Amino acid sequence: MVDLDGTLNGNLVLQSGLSGVGPGMIGVQTLGGIHSCASDTAAPSGFTCPTISGGSLINAGAINLIGSSIYNSRGNPEAGSALIIGGSIDGGVLNTGPGTSNNLSQALINSSGLLQGNVSQPVVLIDPTRSATTSGSLPRGPVVIGPVTADIDTIDPGYSFINRGTISARPTDGDRSTAAIVIQGASSTYFTCLSTVSTGVCNTTPQHRIDQVTTTANGVTTTKAVEYDAVGGLLNTGTISAQTVTSSQTFTVSGVSGCSLAVQAWDAPGRARRLARSDRRRRTSCPDRDRIAGGV
Repeated sequence: MVDLDGTLNGNLVLQSGLSGVGPGMIGVQTLGGIHSCASDTAAPSGFTCPTISGGSLINAGAINLIGSSIYNSRGNPEAGSALIIGGSIDGGVLNTGPGTSNNLSQALINSSGLLQGNVSQPVVLIDPTRSATTSGSLPRGPVVIGPVTADIDTIDPGYSFINRGTISARPTDGDRSTAAIVIQGASSTYFTCLSTVSTGVCNTTPQHRIDQVTTTANGVTTTKAVEYDAVGGLLNTGTISAQTVTSSQTFTVSGVSGCSLAVQAWDAPGRARRLARSDRRRRTSCPDRDRIAGGV
C-alpha cells in the first residue's frame, strides 16, 4: 500500500489506519532510507526544517492486513508483511502505546506473518536484501537503525526499535508457521545494526546525549534539555505475539511454529550467529536457538 523506494528526509508518521485485503499484500515498505531533514543537501535555499524531523518511523495508528475477506474452508490466501524495512532509519522506529507518563492507545501492526516453504513474510521484516529491487542487483547497503531521540519519545529515548503497541502474527489457515518480527542481514557488508548513533554508522557503544525538547501545555510553550544514554537495541513494553494452530495429533520435527521475535545471522558486524536449523542462504526460519523473549 505504501512503497517508499526512494529516500525520505524527515519523519514518516502514521496516525490513522492502513487496512488491506489481498494475497501477499504489503502494508508499508521503506527501501531508500529515512534520514533527517537537515541531511537533505537538495533542499531549496531558505527552506527551514521542522523542529522534529530527525528521520524517524512512527506508527501511532494501525497497519492491518488479511489475505481474503471471504473465508474458504478449503484454504485461504495470506497477506504479506505489514512493515518491511530495507534501508537505514536515522531516528529509529517507534510503535506507540501507553507509557509511564502518557495514556496513548496501543498502535497495531498485524498480518499473517507467513513462513511456509519458500515464502518468508513475517509481520515486521528488517532485511537489507529487500532493497535489491531488480533481478541480480545487490542491496543498496546495510540497514542501520539509529536511536529514537527524546523529541520523539521522552519516556524511553535511546533505543533503536521501541514497541509499546501490539505486533501480532496469525495466519488465517492452520498448519502454517508464522513470525511476528524477523531481523536479519545477508553478509558482513549487508548487515542490520540497531545502532547507538544517528549518523548511519553501526555503533554499539552507549552514547550520552542531550536533546532540546519543546512542549506546549495550556498554551504555554517550554523547551528543556533532556539527558539520556542512547543504547540502541530493541525495547518491548507492549505485545509481540505469533499464533498458529495445527491439526496434527502427534509431535513432528517439521511441524508448524509460531515465533514472536527472531534475530538471525548478520544482525550486526562481528556478531553473526549460525542458524540452528536452516542455512544462511535461506534465512527464513525462526529457529528455537534464535528466539528472543525479551529485548536485544
